[in-house]
Amino acid sequence: MAKIENPTATPNSIWTEADQILIVQSFLRVMASLKNRGIKRVHLLLAASPTTCIRLGRHFDQRNFPEVIVYQFDRNLDCYTWGIEIASIGSQIDPKKGRLVNYK
Repeated sequence: MAKIENPTATPNSIWTEADQILIVQSFLRVMASLKNRGIKRVHLLLAASPTTCIRLGRHFDQRNFPEVIVYQFDRNLDCYTWGIEIASIGSQIDPKKGRLVNYK
């Protein structure tokens, strides 16, 4: 399991531009490393600000990364109930649409 984190982050804090760039760079390194090791699918549990999530999504490279399922946490049920599967090039999923994955 790979873990990317900002050790200085606190709840409800705004991450600076520099913090977000470091997280994105770490994300890119880990994803490329996993693809190079032959990993086909990554299950991503992401706890980040909306701006960081958008930034990570903008840098997702379908040619060089494994497939990813990003899970949505439901606070009311205290579990992950669904996710979005993002395809890599060559997978069976349309890389422009993704696919909803239910886990209820």
